[in-house]
Amino acid sequence: MAAGDGEQGVQDRKACRADVMPRKSPKLKVLGTRIADAQHIIDAQQALLEKLRINGEPTHEAEGALRTYVSALMHLRAHEKRLKLEAKAKRGETKKLKKPRPEGAGVEGD
Repeated sequence: MAAGDGEQGVQDRKACRADVMPRKSPKLKVLGTRIADAQHIIDAQQALLEKLRINGEPTHEAEGALRTYVSALMHLRAHEKRLKLEAKAKRGETKKLKKPRPEGAGVEGD
């Protein structure tokens, strides 16, 4: 193996990483699926509630369950928002900021 082969391998790996989308936090991934599941449950519960109303059956329990599901969904969304804000803040903390150059630095005087 020649010395140039090693450099080519490094360049290939760098190019490969550039094509990959940034990964989401595992917690955010799981939370996203739970939010989708909760929304699906709410939609099904609303359909059940409508069916009960059409048939003239009591809806008190179904309404209570729907309120519980909606409340849980609101909490999940609030938690997702907090996690996203924390991730954004963490990215900001880890970025290296460029130090401002002092005035006149790099400029030669007359």
